[in-house]
Amino acid sequence: SSMKALFTDPTQVNNYALYRPDYSNGLYTKIIDYANQNMNSKLETAVDIGTGTGQVALKLTELCGHVIGLDTSDQQLEVARQLWESKSALKKSSSILKFAKGSSEKTNLEMSSTNLITVAQALHWFDLDLFYPEAHRILKPNGTLAIWGYDKPIIEADSGNELKAKKATEILHRMFDCEPVGPFWDVRRQLVYAELRGCEPTPPLFSQLQRYSLSDAAVRPVRSLEAVGGYMRSWSAYAACMRHHGWETDSEQDPARTLVRGLQEVFEVAEEPVELRLAFPVFLLLATRQP
Repeated sequence: SSMKALFTDPTQVNNYALYRPDYSNGLYTKIIDYANQNMNSKLETAVDIGTGTGQVALKLTELCGHVIGLDTSDQQLEVARQLWESKSALKKSSSILKFAKGSSEKTNLEMSSTNLITVAQALHWFDLDLFYPEAHRILKPNGTLAIWGYDKPIIEADSGNELKAKKATEILHRMFDCEPVGPFWDVRRQLVYAELRGCEPTPPLFSQLQRYSLSDAAVRPVRSLEAVGGYMRSWSAYAACMRHHGWETDSEQDPARTLVRGLQEVFEVAEEPVELRLAFPVFLLLATRQP
């Protein structure tokens, strides 16, 4: 599938790990509060599906004792394992985290084996007719399904630079939507724009759907304008566009280079570091497994 190609290129995988946003504690608090409200037992196990480089799975180890991260990409899982090893080396964790190969349709996990399933910025790739029954199968009764995603980020700068940040955001969004990269977004990306409306988990499998919009739930500090170019290089549409045209990274044609130049003009700097943040508006869906 096209998804496979998108997430197997090593540079793409590294950019993905480097430039994707970290989710705030506030997001996880919402999920845990909801889960605890609906469960009769303690939150002990979580499964992160479409775990990628394991960012959410790693965070979940701080919240529950057993975590499994599933993905279809061996390259991504390899990076995830390395990140977990280095995190564990820094701080011994009592939690057990395993990464395994598994898809949204076929997790290879036991029936009623988990309290919580998380899906971060991945549901638009899933076949929902197969995923929702599989999620229902592996969740314990009254277990929680947490799905979230984010749209285009806003560039934020320190006070005094708000106007420049607004201009920079316009440039970034143009790169997102227009030629040459815009046409290469997979059609399923539209589901993210629509915040997965029409794709929610519903009865008879799931109930008690809650939807939240969280403006500050995902932030990525960027120390330089080059890093915003790095973020662009983590887009699936960017990788597809570069492949299609046969363009070289950092060549005159490289749209990420065009982006960085545009930002340099706005901020009137060439080399020195700029303190910026990419703020991603996050939507969160929470649902409970019907017994």
